[in-house]
Amino acid sequence: ANVFAAGGYEKPALWSAKAVSLGGVAGSQKGADSLYFNPAGLNSTEVNLHYSVFGGYLTSDINDKNRESTNADLVHAGGALGSYNIGKLTIGLGAYALAGLDTSYDKVNFAKADSSLGNYTQDLYGKLSVTEFSLGVGYELNSNWRLGIAVRGQQAQAEFKDTALVRAKNLGGFGVADGTILAASTAQFDNLKGSSFGSYKLGVQFETDNAKSGFGLSYRSPVKIKVEGDLKGKTAYTNTGAALTGATAGQQYEQTSSGGSLESSIPQQLVFDSHHYLSPKLLVLGGIAWTQYSMNKRLDIKGDLTNTFDNTTTALGDVQEHKNDMYDFKTGIQYEYNQEQFVRAGYTYTNSVTNKNYVATTAAPPG
Repeated sequence: ANVFAAGGYEKPALWSAKAVSLGGVAGSQKGADSLYFNPAGLNSTEVNLHYSVFGGYLTSDINDKNRESTNADLVHAGGALGSYNIGKLTIGLGAYALAGLDTSYDKVNFAKADSSLGNYTQDLYGKLSVTEFSLGVGYELNSNWRLGIAVRGQQAQAEFKDTALVRAKNLGGFGVADGTILAASTAQFDNLKGSSFGSYKLGVQFETDNAKSGFGLSYRSPVKIKVEGDLKGKTAYTNTGAALTGATAGQQYEQTSSGGSLESSIPQQLVFDSHHYLSPKLLVLGGIAWTQYSMNKRLDIKGDLTNTFDNTTTALGDVQEHKNDMYDFKTGIQYEYNQEQFVRAGYTYTNSVTNKNYVATTAAPPG
């Protein structure tokens, strides 16, 4: 469960009992699930249904080194994938969980940042669910080589609530030092929805003549995710901020808006997976995946909030992220007890994608 803190919007193996139990090494395997892992593996007629539940617990700094922890929400994911074989050609169709985020912090008290904020306590969260629909084709060139391609579309839903501390800048003429906290301002996005079309996945697989060894290589194009929905907010001023504006320190003032949007991306990915039979019953697997999360420099936020206290309107700013690329190092082993029973084990190491110097904790805590 620790990878829920370390990864980006996706995990090494979000669903498929077989893939998870083998550490996420699935790109050299065959069957209907290959529509997601590597479309070159489409080679049979079958229907697969999946459902997974994940739980994680982690802690992270919310603001000014005040240690807070997430609640224990469960993450639900799954999919339905089918394939139909016609000689050397196999067609695949499926819908499944592609990526997501579920990070929440209850009752964060910003009086810890400045005592005059009084009881300015907020529940902060970042929630995202991306379902992908895919249509793919696998083609067997010969007994050794297979090729595959899939076209993809995504449907996303999200909620997001975060608080920014407003600090003084260039107010020395008023006797206020730079960095002094003037207010705490919360933006809350609800009922966010969006869709994307036109992405694709390419794959190739190789298997030796005796089917003892093989590898798979796949490429996934990037996906831009933009969701639009409702926006509202709240602001509370510190003693210093209240003195400058005439507001009442610690009082919560509503902010209104006609709506807003968030935009980010699920980056391009390159995956290499391999397998080798040490004996007819003992299979070992290994792989590496690179996902270019460094392209996610910021979370693009669009929307204006109007303060009901002074009727001023403020445009929301982007959340700077500067993420790191994600690398998954995967290994697995399988022992075939008989044709219907297997013992499997796997391990995946994932580096920390989140840049703790930039990203808001509700977008993804550093892991």
